[in-house]
Amino acid sequence: MDKNKHLRGTLTLLVFLFCCITSLAEPNMTLKVNIGVELLDNGDAIVSEERVARMGSYGTEGYIAQYNLRPGMKITDLQVSDETGTEYDFEDKWNVNRSRAEKANKCGYNWTDKGVELCWGIGEEGLRTYYIKYRIVGLLMGYKESDGFNHCFFSTDTWGVDSVSVVFYREGKEFQQHNPNIWMFGCYGTIDVMDGVVQAYSTQRLSDNEKVIVMMEFPKGEFHPDVNVDGEFKTQVKDIAMEGSDYYEEEIKNNPSLFKHIEKDSDQWMFALGGIISLVITTLIGGSSLSDVRKRRKKLESIFGKKKEVLWNRVVPVDGDLLKARGIYNAVEQELLSSDDTIAAYTLRLMLKKKIEIRRRTYPDNTYQDVLLVNTPGIHETGKANSQNLRIENEIHKLYYDAAGEDHLLEPNEIRKYFNENPVKYRSAVRGIDRILQSTGTMSLDKVEKNEALAVLGFEKFLKEFTLLSERGTMEATLWKDYMVFATLFGISKRVAKELRSMLPEMPVSDVELYNAISDAPLYYYAATSLNSGINHVRVYKTPAEIEQERRESRSSGGGGHSSYSGGGGHSGGGGSGFR
Repeated sequence: MDKNKHLRGTLTLLVFLFCCITSLAEPNMTLKVNIGVELLDNGDAIVSEERVARMGSYGTEGYIAQYNLRPGMKITDLQVSDETGTEYDFEDKWNVNRSRAEKANKCGYNWTDKGVELCWGIGEEGLRTYYIKYRIVGLLMGYKESDGFNHCFFSTDTWGVDSVSVVFYREGKEFQQHNPNIWMFGCYGTIDVMDGVVQAYSTQRLSDNEKVIVMMEFPKGEFHPDVNVDGEFKTQVKDIAMEGSDYYEEEIKNNPSLFKHIEKDSDQWMFALGGIISLVITTLIGGSSLSDVRKRRKKLESIFGKKKEVLWNRVVPVDGDLLKARGIYNAVEQELLSSDDTIAAYTLRLMLKKKIEIRRRTYPDNTYQDVLLVNTPGIHETGKANSQNLRIENEIHKLYYDAAGEDHLLEPNEIRKYFNENPVKYRSAVRGIDRILQSTGTMSLDKVEKNEALAVLGFEKFLKEFTLLSERGTMEATLWKDYMVFATLFGISKRVAKELRSMLPEMPVSDVELYNAISDAPLYYYAATSLNSGINHVRVYKTPAEIEQERRESRSSGGGGHSSYSGGGGHSGGGGSGFR
């Protein structure tokens, strides 16, 4: 019994001693670090850090190393305080060989062969919060093509830290995506532009030699740096930081062109390419005898005269070719007629051709609703159209037909919903419509014929000033359908429809009924607006895989996203921080 009692006593003593030793050796732990960086117009930065830590009895001081500072950079204006509100006394030359009590409530610079360390006394044990503020002179420097920096804003000691966040802001100026371009290295984290500031933060615990390195590039002129470098940001900062990072590999993967790989392997190829491009540009510029502005003015004068006199034209222009009229109008007026109005004009033309008709749906409670009956596209209309006008008209007809479903009846608000639910299926059709609208809507002014320009602009003026005509005559009454189609294209359909009402007695009865149907409840315009909204959704829709690809491309070019654990070389700052 005595022997067992002695053994239990020995074990108890060993456990006690182990606990004592563990307590004495327990490290000072940094729990989280929040850093705010205010960028100043002259390129300096005011850094404000909040460091929350659990302090034991070990050690005497906290420190932040700022090594690898570039020529022109320095640290000034150090201030330290803590959660009690105590402001620490500043010492220009810090003596590291002092006791904890001697360093309490004091801060200063420790100059080393590698650079400067910002130091402060640990003070009391327990949960502590230290507030460190300092100025980085010359953080953001001016380069030939842009301004920016690549700086390590946090580097940890062996014990690490649970989380780090760094927020960059500028007084009175909101940041936006790609202004600046942003990258983050050295840890697992994310960097993005949010609410007008740049937010960088870790997503996993940092330990050992992990860092928070941030690189930013601003367009020239955003700042007025005091420190300017004779060189390019790309070659002196960006390329060095990108080397070995997954940003660079991603950029090559996303742009697998010959020249990207040539850039990676040989500067001589890029030099040769630059020479070729310069030669071509020089040749093009040298061959131009008049500026674009002078050429345009001369062309317009040849069509309309110096005062741009446009006379009324009562005749439907360019044989009713809506696309050609649109292209001429855009070239002369230098503005694009809207897609809504263009699609509405073709929708109205489909109704006037009875390919789409209005039907009244009556309900048991005697209420009713007007809907569209979309007739089946004929064989001769689906693949053998001999003009772009017929092709785009047929494409729009088929879109309405698909949206209508098996009963061929269509409510305008159903159209957008249908295409929102089937975006990938209709990409090809939408791109076909886009190609036609883009190729015909950007006609060169040099290709515009004088008589056609006078006809189109004169017809638009005639429709706009329809109310000024005291006698419109029978000719206008017989052409009201074409008038409404072109008025819709020009965006003035409501005005023209109102004036056409006075001509109803001169129209055939069937035309009067059709006119009432499209003017009292312009379903064609509601349908066109809904269709164009659906087309816009199809146009911009991206699958998850496409979104990820786009995100990768944006990320590698500085659009933000998750950080690169590797890379970040050539940075200023860093060297460790923590307690010792």
